[in-house]
Amino acid sequence: MKITRNIGAAMARNLEDYSQRAKRNANAALREGAEEILATAVANAPSSSGALKRSGRIVARGTGSGSTIYSIEFGGKTAPYAMFIHEGTMPSDKAPPKEKILKWVQETLGLSGREAQRAAYVIGRSLKRGRPPNKFLERAFRSKVPTVYAKYRRGVKNAYSG
Repeated sequence: MKITRNIGAAMARNLEDYSQRAKRNANAALREGAEEILATAVANAPSSSGALKRSGRIVARGTGSGSTIYSIEFGGKTAPYAMFIHEGTMPSDKAPPKEKILKWVQETLGLSGREAQRAAYVIGRSLKRGRPPNKFLERAFRSKVPTVYAKYRRGVKNAYSG
């Protein structure tokens, strides 16, 4: 009976060790995959001022069970228009107020005078016409899923092979 208990305890310890290694390896593979997806999305994101590209980030959230969920986000205060770029917009009967567009052009693009006026006009016209989606993040995700999945599987497999 003592032998059975010791073997059972040793097996339980080994399984726990494997489980912890598998979680660590899986989390590392997912983090690395998120970094690859972010890099690809940043490379594919449209850029006039660079704010959209700079707004990309990885957010890690623990699940409470030792696993981590990684999200890739664009937007925030520096690029609040990210969703409109990614998902596109419908045509509208009227453009946003010219003053707001002009202020945004001056603050975000750093333009002034006649150049700012021209840019605000073009942007306003574009907003009124609507714009097709530019799914730079979705394309990056779809292109990297096979690679991320392979890394994840390799990480978990390596946990059990020593």
